[in-house]
Amino acid sequence: ELRAKDDQAEPLVLFREESGQPMYTCAIVTLADQPLSLTALTNRRIALTQPLSTCGYLAVNGLLQEHGSNLEANRYRYLDKHDAVALAVIRGEFNAGGLKTSIAKRYSHLGLQVVAETPPFPGFGLVGNRQTLAETTLQTIRTALTGLDPAGVDQTLLAQWGASIRYGAVAATDADYQALRRYRGTLAIPTSNKD
Repeated sequence: ELRAKDDQAEPLVLFREESGQPMYTCAIVTLADQPLSLTALTNRRIALTQPLSTCGYLAVNGLLQEHGSNLEANRYRYLDKHDAVALAVIRGEFNAGGLKTSIAKRYSHLGLQVVAETPPFPGFGLVGNRQTLAETTLQTIRTALTGLDPAGVDQTLLAQWGASIRYGAVAATDADYQALRRYRGTLAIPTSNKD
């Protein structure tokens, strides 16, 4: 979304997940004891994160399209947080939900199951503005962050950072976002609920 609005946005790094990978997947979840076929799914209540969250409308709609449906053939509500989506499905308020796979798995002991999963998408990233930052500054930031050692000398420092950025980073390029662009296509992501 940002690159479409401003071509000066330069991906600098992708932060590693707790798994050590700079990628993650999104999932559609349901309750294990209430099986739900995604094939030609219509008129079901689906919980989503945020409109511009990768695991929200974008991923769920893409996964539903792979099964002959889409979000517009269903009812959906944005709940903001991944954990809120998981809990709403567990409480039976929604037939399905879309969230980060690693978060969904944390709720499997409460009966949540993954029924569809995206290909890997780039992890949380840091983007610089080429219009306001010199190329040398962009490269200095990239080098500093990719040079951190989360399991060694920088472990204490990184432990103080947010959970999304404390496991190190890898250099990012615009090409890392191609899988997301394929999922998006020409899709206009709505910002309001469809109940």
